[in-house]
Amino acid sequence: FVSFVGWAKRRASVVSVSTFLAPPSEQEPSEPSAPMDAEALTPVQPEDHSPKPKPRFFRRHRRSILAVTLVVGLAVIGACVATAVGFSEAAASEPSSPGGPKTVPAMSGDEGTGDKENQKDDVNKDDGNTAESSSNVNALGAPFTPSVTDGGGPRFTADPLSFSGENMDDDDGDGEEQETDGTDDGAFLTDNRPHDKLITWLTSASIGPSDPFWGKADPFVVITTLTNDDDDDPLGVRTCRYKQKNDVDGPVSWPRKRVALFPRGEVANFRIKIFDADSYSADDLLLEGSFPIPEPSANWTEHTVKWEDHEVTFKVRVRSWEDKIVSAGRIAAFALEEQVFSLANDEGAVLQHHIKEGNDKAILWFPGRNDAWFHPHVGEALDARGFDVYVLNYRRVGVCRRLGLFENPYLNSHCPTADFAEYHEEINLALAFMAGAKEYTTMVGYGFSTGGPVLLSWMMAQRAAGLDDPFTGYVFNAPFVDWGQGGVTEYLLETLPSLLLAIPGVPTTLNVDPAFDPDGVSSRGIVIRTDYEFDPRTRPLYQVPVTAGFVQGSNAVHEGLRRLLVDDEFITDKPTLVLFSDADDVLDTDEIEEVSKVISSDLKQYRFASNSHDAFINDDPEDNDAALDVLTDWLDEAAA
Repeated sequence: FVSFVGWAKRRASVVSVSTFLAPPSEQEPSEPSAPMDAEALTPVQPEDHSPKPKPRFFRRHRRSILAVTLVVGLAVIGACVATAVGFSEAAASEPSSPGGPKTVPAMSGDEGTGDKENQKDDVNKDDGNTAESSSNVNALGAPFTPSVTDGGGPRFTADPLSFSGENMDDDDGDGEEQETDGTDDGAFLTDNRPHDKLITWLTSASIGPSDPFWGKADPFVVITTLTNDDDDDPLGVRTCRYKQKNDVDGPVSWPRKRVALFPRGEVANFRIKIFDADSYSADDLLLEGSFPIPEPSANWTEHTVKWEDHEVTFKVRVRSWEDKIVSAGRIAAFALEEQVFSLANDEGAVLQHHIKEGNDKAILWFPGRNDAWFHPHVGEALDARGFDVYVLNYRRVGVCRRLGLFENPYLNSHCPTADFAEYHEEINLALAFMAGAKEYTTMVGYGFSTGGPVLLSWMMAQRAAGLDDPFTGYVFNAPFVDWGQGGVTEYLLETLPSLLLAIPGVPTTLNVDPAFDPDGVSSRGIVIRTDYEFDPRTRPLYQVPVTAGFVQGSNAVHEGLRRLLVDDEFITDKPTLVLFSDADDVLDTDEIEEVSKVISSDLKQYRFASNSHDAFINDDPEDNDAALDVLTDWLDEAAA
């Protein structure tokens, strides 16, 4: 909107106002020029800088266009402000927590601004996160007390402990307590109604032009497990979507493996469809096929679908409900003690730590947005190499919600100051705690996704102040150093929050995600939890708004990195490893590769082919092993 107004003003300055106001019949005719002698002509005419006539439409409707643009722009801004005010009032009206664990639904969103792979129908949009369906979360800002949905939909107990069986409830009224898995009898995802996991892997594909006139295609792939009732998917977990590729005419790659759930005994087939995306009409179906779901096995079954110029070859296999990559028991076995820091703003942060006698190295782990520690497989590998593990749950992240250290669960990962410098307080407290615990020979800072700019903000502040830091090296896993949406969406994320926050009365809690549904769940987050049994009180499974404070805080770090990139400078000269993947469905891999070059003059970058946004949390454990090999090899080399 701002760009268009500026363009219109510049264009308007070229042509006089009278040209636009006077009808063609009333404009003075120009004097006919006298014939010119051919001998007076010169071979080269001087360049003509006089104003050129503009297209008739813009000449005659300039004011109308500007007026409509202004009205639409003001309406959008007004809607955003109204949403923000309502959001803030709801947040302010929420009852205070007594300090214990909060009552929350057992469901959430992914790190980053959304898992873009499934995000066409919802926008945490798994950018293709097939519908983040509605759950039973109450209205924005109200306490979480989920109730039974109408029509016999999924039901979630309000008890936050029941996910691990720690809480015993008398569900059947017989006076005896019995273990519960976090849902009532008859709910959607329980041991009583297990959902097995169809793992899909597109190994090769070739897409021809979808139309002789329009030429190249913009294909995306949807795989769905089939039941008698195709609408029986209230959580959006029976479909996985491979993100859209643009301008394809020939071979195309979708390297990431993905998962679609299906209720055991109720599904016999799955369907694959490839569409050509169309922005102005219905997407065109290029090809489809249905196949039987194999029995659970470690072996892949290969299929090929072909029609005209389109062909795709893919593999599938099934992992059972009971087969977890990281079970709740494994998470509990890698025990993390907790140190709560009281902060200057009366909130709190939590430093989790796993300290073992004899270890002389340490890693300080920064989770991402809406993220938490559920990585015991990484912790075990670090511990085997003499590393103590520290996880900094900076304010409003991770276990802070479980401990009731902030009020409104919708403000998970919110940055009220719109400046990531607010996190520097707990970083310094964590480093002081670590210094008091042991004298480490090696200290590594680790940032995943948004944890990257949180750590980088502190590093740049240290650099600006001329101060060294205790870290001997850094690891960044898919650091959030630029928005991954591209196009108009990315432009608005980079410019609109600062304009809105400049308006008096607009709060930083303003939600800038138009697809945010306060009653929605994260389909992708639910699928992840079927393999990684994290505590839903620490990693939300409900949708979390993208606030203007978070966006503006992120933008400030991004701008600082861009300035360093232009000046060809580095934040540090310490050994640094940056991991990213071609299959990342949240961020742009090429942008990560380019911008992360400013982090260190001693930099190693590693690009995976099929790992997800978090290189250590994948639908296939083989991809986890590949990432662990890269990390441990670098740690061994850096320590040497």
